[in-house]
Amino acid sequence: MKSWNDAKKKLEQDFLAPSLRGRVSYFMTRYTHAHDEAGRVAVRVDGRELLRGCDMDWWQNSTAYREEALRRFPEIAGLQSPDERWDRIYDAAVDLGCISTWDFYDAFDTFENQSIEDSLNGKNGLVRLFAVLDRRVGKRRLRTLRDEGWGREPDWLFPFLCLRLEAEGLRPAVLWVRPADPGDLPAVAALAARMWEHPAAELEAEFAALLNDPDAGIFTAKAMGETVAFAQCQLRRDYVEGCSTSPVGYLEGIFVHEAHRKQGVAAALLRACETWAKEKGCTEFASDCELDNTDSLRFHESLGFTEANRIVCFTKKL
Repeated sequence: MKSWNDAKKKLEQDFLAPSLRGRVSYFMTRYTHAHDEAGRVAVRVDGRELLRGCDMDWWQNSTAYREEALRRFPEIAGLQSPDERWDRIYDAAVDLGCISTWDFYDAFDTFENQSIEDSLNGKNGLVRLFAVLDRRVGKRRLRTLRDEGWGREPDWLFPFLCLRLEAEGLRPAVLWVRPADPGDLPAVAALAARMWEHPAAELEAEFAALLNDPDAGIFTAKAMGETVAFAQCQLRRDYVEGCSTSPVGYLEGIFVHEAHRKQGVAAALLRACETWAKEKGCTEFASDCELDNTDSLRFHESLGFTEANRIVCFTKKL
């Protein structure tokens, strides 16, 4: 394991973008009289800690974070390799904010020994943090990260992306796409009620159940901390019109607040749903709309959907 001074020097001098030098610094200390020389770590911007972790907090809260990671990402429990399972649990715990000094060392070792593109697209939030501040990430790549929402990222990483964009003179990112959590549900239900014309309270209860369903995904888009859009997707295991595989990822609903339409928000949400479906093993993704909903039809066509069929449904009372 490299010494902290070596890692700090590389992060601040060798890898850090010139536009951020003197503004971003990495801090670590160890308490020599503490058990296992526990310590704390932080990333500082203009002298202020934007991210911090403490080993003692990690010991106290790691069990709760592991349980939350398994709840949010139930697919982890299905991994066959115990080592892979634990790696994914720890990556998820980091994304949830449970960070230790050892996490920093491990993340730096991973970052230093793989390509910058692998680091940007990795599953560990700390590795992605080092990457987005890296001098090798140019303006074109930063624009792509900004415009595509950079996948499903931990909330604490967003300010660092904004910092890098600002330092390079690029338009700031105001949109952040992420999986919904329980605190998002009132806002999601309020948006959904405008689309489906159901009481928001009923929809919130339905969404709460879906958060615990491994076959369902809910994603939100936030602008300046406010939820402005959502998408809900599902795995469908019965026959899906036009598809030949099972399960199929299915877009159940998507809604963007009027003030944020025609800005790529729906496209970013759809990408998040498609990524979720791929992670679930799907090779096809589908959706539907009413025959007379021309806006929805144009939306689907513009994002690569191909019309599979048009049907008329019937019912009768018995």
